[in-house]
Amino acid sequence: MAPSSEPGLLVLHALALMRVADQDAVAERFGLDPREVRELLLDDEARGWVQRLRLADVSGWTLTTSGYREHSRQLASEMADAAARRAVLAVYEEFMPLNERFLAALTHWKVRPTALEPQAANDHRDPRWDERVLIGLHVLVREVRPLCARLEQVLARFEGYGDRLTAALRRVDRGEMAWLDQLRDVSLHAVWLELFEDLRMSLQVEEPRGA
Repeated sequence: MAPSSEPGLLVLHALALMRVADQDAVAERFGLDPREVRELLLDDEARGWVQRLRLADVSGWTLTTSGYREHSRQLASEMADAAARRAVLAVYEEFMPLNERFLAALTHWKVRPTALEPQAANDHRDPRWDERVLIGLHVLVREVRPLCARLEQVLARFEGYGDRLTAALRRVDRGEMAWLDQLRDVSLHAVWLELFEDLRMSLQVEEPRGA
């Protein structure tokens, strides 16, 4: 069984991945007790690691600058204690070419060049073009799932990415196209991006430009 992360780290990690989230969303992300999450958030607020954010259309908890530093410190400690860095780095290096292909597929979903306009928006009136993109996405999800399985064997907090990607793609197959490229809820793009961020944060590598 893969080592489990401390609840305190999981709370910080959930906020790092989601940016802004309420107590229930933080608890749900890693299957934590909402009451324990509330206590941990209040403790972290007292330490200056988290703060409440209230804007016109966004509200919830978010990490402060010192919270991001503490999150990075705890992640580095966990990776060292679990001797996980080598295995996660190997997955990251195999994931990055898949990530380039995924980003290209998203571009092809949004853009369909024409003779007069190389950057013409895809109006989705060419079913063969869209079908090729969707087939490519299916191939990518099949290829990334074994990487997700390897991560799950290293640390329990990596569990679920493969299933979440497959679930989002099934909704796309049912015609719910917002589940493909919208950065909302658990769309295919959102889950893929979260996996990328999780790997990057775990290894503490800088985000590539254009990612």
